[in-house]
Amino acid sequence: MRSIVMLPNSSAVLGEFDNAARPYRLQSKDKAAAIDLALHLVDKSYVAQLSSPNNDTFAAASFLSAQILAQRNQVENEGGTSALRRVVLTSSDGSIVNPNLLRETVLILSRVPQQVVMRTLGNLPAPRLDAYMPSLPPVDAANLAQRKTIVETLRTDIDKLNTTIAADAQVWRRWDELLLVMSSDSMTSAEREEFVLATRDQLKKIRQSVTLQSGTTFTLGSRESELRLDLQNSSDFAMTVQVKVASPKLRFSKETATVEIAANSSKELVVDVVALANGLFPVEVRIFTADGLSQLGRKIEVSARVNALAGLGQIVSGVALLLLATWWVAHIRRKFRKKISKNHPVLRSKL
Repeated sequence: MRSIVMLPNSSAVLGEFDNAARPYRLQSKDKAAAIDLALHLVDKSYVAQLSSPNNDTFAAASFLSAQILAQRNQVENEGGTSALRRVVLTSSDGSIVNPNLLRETVLILSRVPQQVVMRTLGNLPAPRLDAYMPSLPPVDAANLAQRKTIVETLRTDIDKLNTTIAADAQVWRRWDELLLVMSSDSMTSAEREEFVLATRDQLKKIRQSVTLQSGTTFTLGSRESELRLDLQNSSDFAMTVQVKVASPKLRFSKETATVEIAANSSKELVVDVVALANGLFPVEVRIFTADGLSQLGRKIEVSARVNALAGLGQIVSGVALLLLATWWVAHIRRKFRKKISKNHPVLRSKL
């Protein structure tokens, strides 16, 4: 990080030096590893325009572009160097209220050759050595470290869902805004704790939003069958989850499957299964994030009633009937032979 932006309310601490046209820089007090940062103040002239939505985006962008070009011409007319003048455009709270307005403004200014160059904070040059170094009010380092740990821990827990919730879901924007608010030193510890608890409650509900009816019993009528799991998603956005199934008496073709379930909807997951024995067996279903690294909610227990090997009794009965028929055939043949032998002329003759 090489640049810091101070929003209008924050730059008020500079007092008489609160001037967006002036270059500033900050330097750490650690002489062994000094770090220079460029400090940019938001130009208050454009905050109102960027903080309110506007239906006529092109007209608003044209007006904004004309103001910036006029400001550039004024710098040159007064003998200044326009290349050293930077204007930071953002809303009062740093959020993007109207992205179309910024997009149109960039397009308009890009058509004016060698007049205005649009840059992001990431590709700005290092801070000027002649820039003014303001004296900012001291910050409680211990409180800052504690606040940083709280926010980073919460961010880590939120990021566990980045493979499960689509990146364009609105919930990500809300979480980013909450984390920014929690990072502010204007928030008390009690207020921050309240925000953290509310966010964690929301995370818990989301992690438990993909469910399967616990206690369900599936009947498998053949040795090779299918297990049909009806997964429900109660959240307001689509979720991609990984489902793992396990049972001691069933063999699954795929123990893990990834499935996407639309918002406030359901989807059936079909799992091919081979029964190893007859009876009623427990089946464990666990739902994970799409990358399989974090389990969502608790394990779900269902049952499978297997009648898959019921044909074995029929086979045994068939073999028994075959043996019985063979015995009867042999018995009849022996009886017939005895009868023929008894009536044979040679055996009936007297010597």
